[in-house]
Amino acid sequence: MPKKKDKPDSSRTDSVRSAVDQAFQAGQAQFSRERAQEVVEELAQAAGRVRDVIDDFRPTTGEELRELRERIERIEARLASIEQAPKPRAAAAPRAKTSRSTTSPRRAAPTTARWPRGG
Repeated sequence: MPKKKDKPDSSRTDSVRSAVDQAFQAGQAQFSRERAQEVVEELAQAAGRVRDVIDDFRPTTGEELRELRERIERIEARLASIEQAPKPRAAAAPRAKTSRSTTSPRRAAPTTARWPRGG
């Protein structure tokens, strides 16, 4: 009986199977890296939003209060100067209307419609 060449065929099959397994593992690793990057970006965005919310809830600092007081003082000074400014003279009372004529205003003369000639 002739000897079967099982070993060379099986070794080729095993090497192809191994190569396919490695390709799938590499593809999965690449997918995992991409997903991990997406998750990191999502977390960074969420952290930024949390930071903004915390900033909104934190108490006002002394410097911010000082700036607000200064702004209020400037507004008060402007308002006081507006209130103390001399008021402009009242405009002269409007004159009574006098009738120039007892007739009604002129009316435009009526127009006559023109029809095309011939036809």
